[in-house]
Amino acid sequence: MGGTSAPDDAQEYSLKEMASHMRELVRRVLADDADKRVLLIGHDWGAALAWRMAALWTPDLLRGVICHNAPYLPPDRGAFVDLDAYVAAIPSLRYMQQLAGDEAVSVIDNPADSHANLCGFLNGIYDGRGPNGEESFTVSDGVQKPETLRIIGPAKLMSKDWMDVYVRQFAARSFRGPTNWYRTRRVNYEDEEGVEVPPIQLPSMVVMASGDEALPPALTDGMESWFAEGMLRKEIVDGGHWALGECGNRKRAAGRVFGRCVEGLIAARFSMGGISLK
Repeated sequence: MGGTSAPDDAQEYSLKEMASHMRELVRRVLADDADKRVLLIGHDWGAALAWRMAALWTPDLLRGVICHNAPYLPPDRGAFVDLDAYVAAIPSLRYMQQLAGDEAVSVIDNPADSHANLCGFLNGIYDGRGPNGEESFTVSDGVQKPETLRIIGPAKLMSKDWMDVYVRQFAARSFRGPTNWYRTRRVNYEDEEGVEVPPIQLPSMVVMASGDEALPPALTDGMESWFAEGMLRKEIVDGGHWALGECGNRKRAAGRVFGRCVEGLIAARFSMGGISLK
C-alpha cells in the first residue's frame, strides 16, 4: 500500500471514508466476477476497518471477516468520549495519545543520517532490540526518543531486503498519514452517531494473541452479544502483536489457527445461521 496516497487531513481516514475506498477497490478487482463479495482479513487498524465494514458500511460486500489483534467494539452511544478518557479506560492504549499528536511525526520524519530514526523505529517494531533490550516503541510511551531509536538492531520478523523497502516507502512521505488513524475518534463518532447497528450477520472470526500488550485477548470478552447467534468464532494464539509473522513455534501455531480460520469460512466446514460460503 506504500504507493497509495497519504492525505494530511485526518478526516480522510475515517472508517466510513476508508470503507468507501475499499468498496471501489473490490468493484474494480472483481469487475468480471459474478460474485462481487470478498472474504476480508484485517490486522490492527485494518481489522478495525474490517469490523466497521461488516457492521455498518459495506456488509453486502463481504462473504465473511477474519480480524487479527483487534476486537469489535460497537459505535459509542451517548456523549463523545475523547481520546484521553478512552485511554484512561483502556490503559494499554496509552501510546495512542502520542501518535495522535505531533511528537512522533517530528521524530520519524527527521531525515538526518539517512533516516536513522525511521530505520530504528521500523526495525524495533518488527522485534529488533538495542544492546540492552531497548525497544523502539512501548505501549506506555509510544515512539521512543532518537537516542534510543539509533541503537536498535535489525528486525527479527522481517528480512533486510523487505525492511529496506519499508524504509524507502515511509521516507518518501510523512509519518503523519499513517498516524492519522489515531486522529479520527471525533469524525468516526460523528459518522456513526444515530446509525442503527443490528447484530453482525456475517460469519466472523477474531484471532487475538496472548502476548499482545496493547490489545490483549480480554478485550474480546462479551463480543458475542454483538453478533447473530453462532456467527462469531474466537481464537487465541501464543504470540505477540505480530503473531502471524513471528518465528518458531509461535509462527507455526499462528499459521495453524489462520488455516483453520480460512478453511472454516471458505470451505464452510461449519454452517452458521444457514449461511454457506461454498
